[in-house]
Amino acid sequence: MQPANTNNQGDANMHLPAKQGPGTMPALWTGVHAENEIDLVDMGVMLLRHWRLMLVVFLSVVILASLFAIIRKTSYEYTTNVRLGSLLSQTGNVVPLMPGTNVAQVLKNYYIPAAINQYAGQNPSAAPILRAIKINADGGNNSAIVTLTCKTDAAVAPSCVAVEKLAAEAFIQANSQFASTAQDQLARLQSRANVLRVQLTKLNASASLYRRQIAQAEKQIERMENAGLAAARSASAPTTGLSNLILATEVQQAMDNLNNERQQLYVTIPQQIAATSEQLADNQKAQQLQQQVIGQGYPDILSAGVRSLKPAGPSRIVIVMLGIIIGLFLAIFSALFVNYVKRVRERLALTQSEKQ
Repeated sequence: MQPANTNNQGDANMHLPAKQGPGTMPALWTGVHAENEIDLVDMGVMLLRHWRLMLVVFLSVVILASLFAIIRKTSYEYTTNVRLGSLLSQTGNVVPLMPGTNVAQVLKNYYIPAAINQYAGQNPSAAPILRAIKINADGGNNSAIVTLTCKTDAAVAPSCVAVEKLAAEAFIQANSQFASTAQDQLARLQSRANVLRVQLTKLNASASLYRRQIAQAEKQIERMENAGLAAARSASAPTTGLSNLILATEVQQAMDNLNNERQQLYVTIPQQIAATSEQLADNQKAQQLQQQVIGQGYPDILSAGVRSLKPAGPSRIVIVMLGIIIGLFLAIFSALFVNYVKRVRERLALTQSEKQ
């Protein structure tokens, strides 16, 4: 029984806090208890002790944010729109002459850098400004308009707009062959349409010829059959059997020719006429598409250097509000950091005193 009491006493002692003797280190931050829980009251007291530091940090951040909002130059967005043009496809859908995404990529990779170099050569004094210019090109795959965008202040805006216009004009000049290409394609389509019309005329003429031949063949067969019947009734003719055989052979040949002509008239020629008519209809649609391209004369500049109504980027109020939020967090962090440094120094001083 006594060993059990000893174990119970040992178990009870395990839950008691260790006695702090002369060499035992005290808790360095009363805000953290033995259960590793943070006491919000103690933390609030600690923050109040450093209220001056927190106020200085908070006001410094807010003042810097306010100065930045006041000093920062107001930037606007300047856009130039290049119209690629669109047309109705053979399926009836409106499609651009060129994919907008491909045009935007070509503008960004080639035409915009070339326009910057060209403008720098024309205006050497603007070279430092041009290094800060960033012009973006954007266009959807099914969009017939590509937009060049530049965000800058009023001082750099003329150079930015000039570069956008140079890039757009260079692209348009390089792709101005659409109209001439469309005219060449239209001429080829018209020539092909004339050939198809001649084929249709010949097929219709052939159909008329086959109709006359079939009518004549039917009459001839009818006469031959009547002649065979008359010969069969004439019993006095010595060569009736031979004549009937020859006549039957001729009738059979005439029937075969008639069937071939009917095959041509009712099957082959209609199929050829339908195929040729379909080709001619597709040709007419293709001619209309090319005429649309010629009539539009795209690509061209829809608008150049249009300034946005509102400034680009965050407003001054938003910047000040962000400064207040960031200042509040930095003030709390600075107080916690100073308290942490203080406790570390106390721990090091206590350790050194114990060693001595």
